[in-house]
Amino acid sequence: MGITISHRVRTDICEAAITISRRFLMERNATVANAGGRQTLTTTTMNYELREKLLEPYYDEGEYGGLRYFTCLPTDVLDELISHNFVEMEEWNCCDGVAKLFLPFLHRNPQFTAHGYAVMEGREDIRITIEGVARSAVLTVDELIDFATTFRGADEMELTADYARCWYD
Repeated sequence: MGITISHRVRTDICEAAITISRRFLMERNATVANAGGRQTLTTTTMNYELREKLLEPYYDEGEYGGLRYFTCLPTDVLDELISHNFVEMEEWNCCDGVAKLFLPFLHRNPQFTAHGYAVMEGREDIRITIEGVARSAVLTVDELIDFATTFRGADEMELTADYARCWYD
């Protein structure tokens, strides 16, 4: 029995190892060198202090392997983070990405919020990744249909009359 992990998860695990010990650097580079690339948001193109100011009210407790998770991020704050080029926008694995999947839905349904994680300073890149959306309230029929239709391909989906949440790996 084996465990299959995505390139995205494998990359994040390798980057976390680098923050703990530099001796993993050569192993990481050898492991992911030919696994396919993705553009990263580097510290040189980002105002880290502004990014943290915008995200601070939405962070969960603690940092895990150089990642800090957030929930309940409103659409207007997400739009501002995007305007400063802080958010990873492109597709990954089975997710169409922020630009094609999450933003259109959130603009149609601004009462939903985003959740995901921010790569912290000191890592190779300090991107923000949106992993899904959620809402905890009585949902209208239109919201239920829009959510179920839009996120039918999510890795995880919870949907009841008063709760909706999706998550992409």
